[in-house]
Amino acid sequence: GGGGAARAYSLCPYCYNYPPFENVSKGMACNACTIPTCMHSIVHNGICPCPECPSGVLVFDPLSRPKWKLDCSTCNCVVFLPTGAHKVSPSDDKCESC
Repeated sequence: GGGGAARAYSLCPYCYNYPPFENVSKGMACNACTIPTCMHSIVHNGICPCPECPSGVLVFDPLSRPKWKLDCSTCNCVVFLPTGAHKVSPSDDKCESC
């Protein structure tokens, strides 16, 4: 293919066909979902505001192994994490210096 990073994200087949609440559009990706009980939702995997757009959140993609990445919930921004990590997951710990 052409240049640039490919964008892929998890998509729940059930939620795709049966949106779980009113403000969810059919076909919405898991990285924009706000269902608190879903391990793929932005609630569990949202990391920080997107540096490229005003309303997006960089969301950890748990299926991107071994090239771990964060995808924006709104735009096409993709941030690749440093290589070499074998096990990566978001943490509830907050950085005190940032």
